Amino acid sequence: MESKKIVVNAKEFLKTLKRTVIATEDAKRTVLKGVHVLVGQDFLIIEGTDAFSLERNKIQAKVDPEFINREIWIEYTFAKKLSKSVSKHGEKIVLIPQFDNSLVDGAIGTLTVIDGYGEIFVDEHPLDSFTNYPQLDRIIPQEGSIKFTTTKKKILPTLKEAYQLVKKEEWNAVKMVINQGKVTLNASGQEFLIDATEVNDKDLSIYFNVSKLIKLISNNSMNASLDFSFQESLRPILIKREKGNLSVLTPIRK
Repeated sequence: MESKKIVVNAKEFLKTLKRTVIATEDAKRTVLKGVHVLVGQDFLIIEGTDAFSLERNKIQAKVDPEFINREIWIEYTFAKKLSKSVSKHGEKIVLIPQFDNSLVDGAIGTLTVIDGYGEIFVDEHPLDSFTNYPQLDRIIPQEGSIKFTTTKKKILPTLKEAYQLVKKEEWNAVKMVINQGKVTLNASGQEFLIDATEVNDKDLSIYFNVSKLIKLISNNSMNASLDFSFQESLRPILIKREKGNLSVLTPIRK
């Protein structure tokens, strides 16, 4: 009998997995040290957090009805190794999760991944069946009224320049200032102008870890829009991308 399965586009799945691994690499708690997958009727929501930054992405999938509304845990080192070579796994990837239905929550036992070339990878490190992964949708902030739009191509060089000035500091903190239709970064007394559009007329200054923001946007397409929004200086930064995918970055108190 053929195993029940989930089928996804290989590049889309692996790029999303890689992005999520980056957001979880600094996690201290075991429950956060991995990738959490919510299974829908024809999609997967792939998410992860280290309690300071967060990734949540939705991709299309062909899902066996048995898996709808299930949750899958992908252990961090397995996810990192699997997503290392995004372009070397063919066109499609098959996911075969094994659930222990004798447990109340039907905890996942092993996850078998078969790539487009028939190579088999097995994750044998399930999340403890008594552990509940945080409900990330509850902590994702609402879109704020202070906004601007940019792209990775426009903002990344500026972030890297600022990082060079604060890389020896514990939190790699820089200050972003939105004022009079301009967005600037201040790092160790030096100011950098961010190439941004659709900057509204509200003012804000907020401190954040610039190295974490660099990592969060590192796997985005160069020219795809990054829509930043803010509620206030001590609330998380929300970064929206295409198809409703998003990142969240917690600010630093200074």
